[in-house]
This record gives sequence, structure tokens and C-alpha cells, in this order.
Amino acid sequence: MDPVAEVLFKQIVSKRKKISEFPLSIRSFTATLLFLPPKAYAYARKVFSLVLPHPSTIRKWFMSIDGTPGICKPALQELEGKLLLAQKKGKALLCSMTVDDMAIRKHVRWNGKRYVGFVSDTNDSNGKSKNTVMTTQAMVVMIVCLNENWKIPMSYYLINSLNGKERAQHISQCLTNLHEIGINVTSLTFDGAQSNIRMAKELGAEFNFTEKASIHFPHPVTKEPIFVIIDACHAIKLIRNTLAQRKVLYNSKGDVIEWKYFQLLVRLQYQYGLHLGTKIRKRHLNWAQEKMKVKLATQTFSASTAHALNVLRCDIKHPDFIGSEATEKFCFIMNNSFDLLNSRQKVVKVPSKQCINKNNIVEIRSNIQLYEAYISILRDGDKPIFESKRKMGFFGIVNALENVVAIFDKWSTSETAPLEYLLTYKLSQDHLELFFSAVRARNGNNNNPSPEQFESSFKWLLVYAQIGASTNANCILQDSTCLLQTPKVVLDKPTSRTENVKIVNIHKSSETLTASSSITLDHNYCIPSVFSNVNITYINHVVAYIAGFIAKSLSKSVKCVYCVKSLKSEKSFSTLQTKKCQGRVTKASVDLIQVCLISEQRFRAYNVF
Repeated sequence: MDPVAEVLFKQIVSKRKKISEFPLSIRSFTATLLFLPPKAYAYARKVFSLVLPHPSTIRKWFMSIDGTPGICKPALQELEGKLLLAQKKGKALLCSMTVDDMAIRKHVRWNGKRYVGFVSDTNDSNGKSKNTVMTTQAMVVMIVCLNENWKIPMSYYLINSLNGKERAQHISQCLTNLHEIGINVTSLTFDGAQSNIRMAKELGAEFNFTEKASIHFPHPVTKEPIFVIIDACHAIKLIRNTLAQRKVLYNSKGDVIEWKYFQLLVRLQYQYGLHLGTKIRKRHLNWAQEKMKVKLATQTFSASTAHALNVLRCDIKHPDFIGSEATEKFCFIMNNSFDLLNSRQKVVKVPSKQCINKNNIVEIRSNIQLYEAYISILRDGDKPIFESKRKMGFFGIVNALENVVAIFDKWSTSETAPLEYLLTYKLSQDHLELFFSAVRARNGNNNNPSPEQFESSFKWLLVYAQIGASTNANCILQDSTCLLQTPKVVLDKPTSRTENVKIVNIHKSSETLTASSSITLDHNYCIPSVFSNVNITYINHVVAYIAGFIAKSLSKSVKCVYCVKSLKSEKSFSTLQTKKCQGRVTKASVDLIQVCLISEQRFRAYNVF
């Protein structure tokens, strides 16, 4: 039984109204529940016969916690505890540092002891603020462990606008405190804002936008290199913005990379009512309304989009997609680069999403050289991309690729803290974005908290509350799959119940699907020419691709082995499936594809959707 459920069950059965001391599991559960709208907690407390603590009791648990701006002492104490546990196992802790700003509302309030809402929140002995500038942002520093599975926000600062020197001072202070307790910091991650670039320069990093060199700065105490990582999520969004606004970019051969192909692809998919295995929709073209959504940028430059463009150009031979080769390659390079910078699991099937380890480091280093060579010679008009005003996104990807390998090379051979493999997602700024999403979830979706509300939420999330990110957060990705109906299978009469069963195809001579495939309808009142205004080759490719998923789904529920065999084929009849899935999905039989084509024709004849 769950620990929380067990405690509540025993308390309800015993019919005792008071508990002398609530266990940690109940504290975490109730703090998380109260973090949500208070009415939800009041209802839950009523349902559980008032055995849950009163909200005032929960608030008292947090009164002793110092949540003022600056380095959080409870966070340092927790880090010391993690370090002691790691040392008992004979290993050191490797961590990355991430910094980002969150917008908050201008608001000053007396909390009974001091004024909350001024920059840096410095107060004299009477509680009056020494600074009269109201804060508009909270600068948060988070620590993410590379060789264990945890993260923690270690400090925050209420700011209005900090210059690079002031930001550098805060980061140096954090690095010094971490060194004093024995935490090794390998990197500093931030987005490509100019204030962050100036901060890195103040720390000692040298930025040369014309060279593909690793960027780092010396640790303020040990002088060991701290590698600078420009967040890949922000970089890919900047690249998307550049191509969408400039409309064209050029590769080294002068071939044109055009935004129009994405527009044509979306229009074609809506026109035919079938998608070429992509997630790109009108929403991705109207990105300016949701420019912070990472998935809109990554799905636009995904491998599935590149495969769809390739099928339209090479196999369907659509005239609008002649000349899309450069755009296809651009998508592949961006997709593979981002996958490498976003690896989350130790073992995956897709080669581009593998984490960095000793077995594949040579191959990854070779791939990175190809990606860097391609990106560095792109051109924005007649200017090299690294000399244009839109260089930051492209430079960010190249810089991150260089430094993830540099981090692995340095720490994989270290005697004090060997790194067996590197999950590059732990170097991402997503962890802070998810933390900000949880802060905004306080008392409903409050996307503009006051400084006092931010301080309160920071303490709750740091100590007890276990709030997940919203499904509408900027860095959450989602998938959905639709399945269709079962096809018909004709069996010859067997000589016995279990032997000599022969499967007969609906169309024995049909080994390939052509545009002129004749489909006889059961009733005369159906429209025989429902495909007359669409590209039948397009329909055949997409339906055969979808049929593979139908075959896979039916194979899980159908018990008859002969029926299952009739659903599958060793050969793929969809070039889209062959290019996109590389043999990793079930291939549908000719019979199943024919049934799916008949179903598609019926749907269009009666305008089902």
C-alpha cells in the first residue's frame, strides 16, 4: 500500500481526530495538494474526515525556512547530504549549472517583517528596503546532477535589469559555495540573450563567432574549465525564426533552403485530408503566436518532415517540390543535431538519439564534425551565417555540439569522478522551464506571480511540494496515434482443424499498388470517382503507411496465427514507410492495404469526416 494511503487508512479506522506529528510522506502529500487551488484541498480534507492537517498547520512548517533572495541554505544542506551518500558509494558528484530569468509582477508588500518586491530585497534593521527599484524578474540558478537522477534550485535573485558583471558575480558566488561543499560543476547553461553572453565574458569566456572552438571559463577557485552551453531548445527556436522571417537561406553550393516548402507541405496535407507521417500543421506555420513552444520548432525541422518532402519530390514527383533537396538536408542536420543535444536515455533504438558513451564517441565526434561543417558555411543572403545578425541560434547549436564532447572527454577519463555516459538532456535549460511552470501552477495557473508569491512557491517546491509541469509548458512534447478497423480475410477449407491452412489473398496477382487500381463498390449509389481531384499516388503512399500501424495493432488482439500472418508482409508497399521508419515498423500486406484503400474511398464518398 502507498505510504500516504496507509497512514490515512489507519487514521480513519482509529477515528482519532488529531495526530501528534505528521510523517514526512503526509507532509509532502498535503503540501503538494495545498499548492493547488485551496478549494481542492478543503474538499479532500472533508472527504478524509479531517485527518489531513489544517492549512495553517502546513504553513507553519514553512515559517522556519529562509526563502529570502540569495543562495538557499536548505538547498546547500541537501547537496551536502547527497555528496555524503555518494562518497559512501565511492564516487563524486558531477553537476551542471543552469540559469534563467522568470518574469514576475511589480508588487511591493509588507509581510510583517520586511518589504518584499524591491530589487535584491535588501532591508535595514527596521525592515525598510534600501533599494527603491521594483523587481520585474527573478533570476534562478539550478543544479542538475549528471551522474545521478536529481536536480535542485540553489538560489534566486530579484532583479530589474542586471548587467553582465552583476550576473557574473552571482554565478561566481554560487560556484564558490558549491566548491566549498565538494560539488564538481562541469558547465553553465543559459539562453542566447546578450546579457548572458556578457556575463560569460565577464567570467572569462572568449567568444569567437568565426571559429568552432570550445567555449569555457575558469572556475573562480580551482581554475578548472567550466564549459559554456547555449541552450539547444532556444537555439532551435531562433533558427526556426530566422528561416521563417528571412524565407531563404543558402548552403555552400548556393542551393536554396526555403520556408515555402513547409507551407506547401501543410497545405497539401490539409487539401488531401491525409498526413505524410508528420506532425507539422498550420499551428507550426503560425509560430509567432506561440514562439516559446519548443515542440513547434523541433517538429518543423524533424526527420519526418524531411522524409515527407523527399517522398513528394522523388516518389510522388509533385511539381511544387522540385528543388527541395537543400531544405530536406537542412531538416536532417537540424533534427540530428538537436537529438544529440537532447539524449534522455542510456539505450535507445534511434541512432541519432543515443547518449554519449565510450562505445560511440568516435562515431559521434565524426557526425558532429559534419554537422558543424554544414552549419558554419550556411549563408544569410551574401553574408556567412556567423557574420549575420541572426547568428546566435546557429552558433548556439555548434557551440553546444563542441562542448558536450569536451565535457565527456574531460570527465570520462577523470580518476576522481569518472563519467560512464552523458545524457545531454541534463545540460538543457528545460529543467528550469519546468520549475517555472510549477511555480506558475500555484493557486491555479498564475502566470504572473508577485515577488512574495514567487518566494512562497520557491520554498514549497524546494521542501515538500511535488508539482509536475503543466501540459502547456514550453518544453513538453506529446504524441497521439489513431487506429482503424479490421480487414477481411478469406480462408480455404482446411483438411483438419489445425493443419494445412492456406491463406488466399483478396487480389492474388496484386503485388504492387498503382494509381489505376480498380476498386469495385458494393452498391451502385456510391461515387466511383471520389479520388478524381486528388493525387492517387499520394493517397496510396499514405494509406499503405497507415496500414502498417493497423496491422501492428490488430496483431496484438487477434489470436489466430494465420489471421495475423495475413495482415503482415515482408515487403513494404509504401516508400514513405521505408524512408521514415527504416524497417522498425510492421509492414502491411497487400490485402490489408486494399481494404484500407476501400475504406478511404468510402469515407470520401460519404464525406464521413
